[in-house]
Amino acid sequence: MILALVFAGPLRAEQASLREFGPADGLESLGVQAAAQDAEGFLWVGTQNGLYRFDGVRFRRVGTAQGLAWISALAPQGDGLWVATFDGLWWWHRGQLVAVPGPDGKPLKIVGPNALAPAPDRTLWVATKDGLHRVTPSQGGGGWRVERTLPEDTRRPWLRQVEDGLAVLRDGTLWFACGSALCRLREGAVERFGKERGVPAARWDCVMPGSNGSLWVRGGAYLLELAPGAERFVPHTDAGLESDEVSAYPLAEDAQRRILTATRSAVLRWDGRRWERFGEASGLSFHVRVGALLADREGGLWLGALGAGLLQWRGYAHWETWSSGDGLPSDEVWRFLRAGPAASDPLYVGTGRGVAVLDTQARRFRPLASNASGAVDIGALAVDAKGRLWAGTWGGQVVRHGGTPVGPGRVEARLRSGDTVYGLMPDAPEGPLIVGLRQLYSWQPGRVQILPEAEVGKGDFGCACRDRDGRLWVGGSASLLSPRKGRWQRFDAGGGAVYHIACLRDGSLMVSNGEDGIHRLRLQGDEFLRSKETPKLLQGRQVLGLLEDSRGWWWVNTDAGVAVFNGQHWRWLDQQAGLVWSDTSGDSLYEDVDGSIWVGTSRGASHIRVPQALFEPVRGKVSLEEVRSGEHSWPLSRGENSVRFPWGRDVIEVPLSAPVFTMRSAMRIEYRVLGFDDRWAQAPPDAVRLAGLPPGSYRFEARVVDRDLGVESPASGFGFDVEPPWWLTWQAYAAMVLSVLLLVWLLHGWRVRRVQGHAAALEALIRQRTRELETSRQALRELGAHNILAVEEERRRVARELHDELGQQLVAMRMEMSVLKAGGDAGRPPTGEQWQALRERVDHITGSMRGLVQNLRPPALDGGLEAGLQWLGAEYERSSGNSCRVEVDADARLLEPDAKIMIFRVAQESLSNVMRHAKAASASLQLRHGPSGWDLRIEDDGIGFDTTAPRSGFGLLSMQERAELLGGALSIDTGPGRGTRVHLHLPERQPDTTEST
Repeated sequence: MILALVFAGPLRAEQASLREFGPADGLESLGVQAAAQDAEGFLWVGTQNGLYRFDGVRFRRVGTAQGLAWISALAPQGDGLWVATFDGLWWWHRGQLVAVPGPDGKPLKIVGPNALAPAPDRTLWVATKDGLHRVTPSQGGGGWRVERTLPEDTRRPWLRQVEDGLAVLRDGTLWFACGSALCRLREGAVERFGKERGVPAARWDCVMPGSNGSLWVRGGAYLLELAPGAERFVPHTDAGLESDEVSAYPLAEDAQRRILTATRSAVLRWDGRRWERFGEASGLSFHVRVGALLADREGGLWLGALGAGLLQWRGYAHWETWSSGDGLPSDEVWRFLRAGPAASDPLYVGTGRGVAVLDTQARRFRPLASNASGAVDIGALAVDAKGRLWAGTWGGQVVRHGGTPVGPGRVEARLRSGDTVYGLMPDAPEGPLIVGLRQLYSWQPGRVQILPEAEVGKGDFGCACRDRDGRLWVGGSASLLSPRKGRWQRFDAGGGAVYHIACLRDGSLMVSNGEDGIHRLRLQGDEFLRSKETPKLLQGRQVLGLLEDSRGWWWVNTDAGVAVFNGQHWRWLDQQAGLVWSDTSGDSLYEDVDGSIWVGTSRGASHIRVPQALFEPVRGKVSLEEVRSGEHSWPLSRGENSVRFPWGRDVIEVPLSAPVFTMRSAMRIEYRVLGFDDRWAQAPPDAVRLAGLPPGSYRFEARVVDRDLGVESPASGFGFDVEPPWWLTWQAYAAMVLSVLLLVWLLHGWRVRRVQGHAAALEALIRQRTRELETSRQALRELGAHNILAVEEERRRVARELHDELGQQLVAMRMEMSVLKAGGDAGRPPTGEQWQALRERVDHITGSMRGLVQNLRPPALDGGLEAGLQWLGAEYERSSGNSCRVEVDADARLLEPDAKIMIFRVAQESLSNVMRHAKAASASLQLRHGPSGWDLRIEDDGIGFDTTAPRSGFGLLSMQERAELLGGALSIDTGPGRGTRVHLHLPERQPDTTEST
């Protein structure tokens, strides 16, 4: 009979610090009935509405596309996971979920929460509604083969009643529930265990092998154990199980080899000697059934509750939590004290409502009554040489508890009104001493006496310790005090007040004023050498207490948690690490006789049972399952991978997960991209996003780092290539080379054609110019001939005028003068009529000369160019009967004589052409002086003419030649039906100032 049978029932245990996970964390379904951990460390949760995977931060639903809903059971095997549902069996492996049908190709109907049992040889045993099945890998390795294993036997009908309760031992032996009994399949033979072997008739839901070779079986109100090598089961009637024929309860074994199971209202734990019960009084306040228990690889414990989601037992195995539910008078815990050097000596706890002592048999605290009143918060605990317990309260009362076991307390002394007890030293070498908030007191039985303020000062003491040499140090607002040779001596700590103090093993002091971190003081003579020891994780924290334990570790409690230093590294402890509450109480750190540490908080006490475990490196490795870019994703296996990303603006996204569940607050994930930046950088919470990577080959790596210890996990990674843009590929380079060659060829052809075209155009231009020159030369010859003929004609006309007109008139005048002479010789003087006739003859000759001269040069120019042009307009109007508007710049008088004649002749010829050919109703003549010279414009609204048609006259040619003689230019703008515009431009020349107004 095992030792547990001597107990009447399970003992009530300490508090469980639970963290609940639900919809806010991604676990949408709260009906958890299966839980497992795979080879990578991920937690899998099977619920009544889906399968979820947890990486320590978020839950992700899996199998939605396959329609996974009610999850019956989960079982990890190798690097995969088996998933059982009412509608079939599934295999999860490297991100793929594959259905495994039964022998007939139909889905297996799996109901029981323990219907899957992986074997060491990669075999899976499955209990279904159709009996026991065996799943083995196919020979080709590409699938699974399913077969029924137990033949129908009418003599053994219970072989057909296999739906749940499977377990495989290390040697391959299979245990399973068969009807109302248990069966063992070993070496092909089936044995049935019934009442004769300690197995009562019941529905057996769960069978679990223990790490020590034992076998545990749970069903309804029964819990059985089969010891290693035994052939008969032993019941654990002391477990206090409740009769429940409806629900199935799980079994689990934690890292300390303790067996756990559950009832409807509690979790039970077997420590090898007795059962501990964790129920509502221990913090398991949910009123639902525990459907799953899971001890993870980090030593943590998880509870799956039907209706409450998944719960993590924070600090499991290494932490204990105690509160008012465990008998403490108050959840506000201020002080701890072990009465002696042995673990069997009483442990006292000072709370906000008095003192309690731990009952180790009942594992429960028992409050100690006293006659203290008012503020009974305990500020100090002490045990004197006689073993009596002394307690000091915030109300300034000193209470003594006596008796064995310790009994009620009685107030033995009271401090000055308004003072608080922060330290009791009943057996101090200097005499019994009380450290108050406002005063220091000497202490005699029945009375206290205030120490003189002249020696110790006044106010705000509150802390004291004794160094390795036995010297007492008291801290306060006036820095430090220490008695020496019967008198108190004051010391300046170099930083003002000292509200928290710890005497270190090397003789130095660790102090704090609460706001400025921690400092170390080394006494040199009568002065302290001060050094700052505040680590980064304490910056900005309010220090509430200091302790150095027997290992030389430093402990600092703050308003947000506890910092601990093991001589090399600091570690931060808060509620996530297992602390019952992060707001710790002042000076509530205490080392027990076994080296464990007690911490008081405003919500109970935390007991760190194995402080060494705090500095175990964070276990875990980054899992890389896929990489995404844009709308595409690439799966990553555990081996080496190489992914090629096309060039584009899409960001490369690498989701990161690290299944770490213990001390996760001390963990960070770092990454780097080899080939771009070899330095490690802290990763964002969910995924790393890479943008702007130039084309090339890279390797992405990520690792888990324990930020406190500086320990890194092996790096996980994959290689990838960023393809160059299309214009940087070899195809693009080849196309560009071909394009350049083609372009060169085309340019060469174009250049040849252009040169040929230019040559042809030049030849055509030369021919045209030649024709034009020939035409011009011909026109010049004709113009020259015309001018010669005109000159000869003008000479003939002048000669004819002189001969016919002037000559005849002169001959006639000579004859008349001869007549007058003859008459004079004859004595007949000329008569008046004769003189009148001679005078008329002379006038006629003069008029003929004037007409001849006028034809050679217009007399209108004698009055200036403006007058000449006005005369031309008037002559045009008189001759044609049409209007002619004349506008002449006043500066026209400054033109040179040859320019005046040229302008006059062009205007004369233009108006003459208008009158003879234009049939115009009106004309205009305008001479203007501009920045570049003079502009003459003659316009009409006549019928116009075709400038390309052959011309018989020399008027236009004569005008062009006149313009060119003075360096000017003549242009004609006309066309049939749109009038004619003649424009003569003469460049600016030195003005002629000889013409006067």
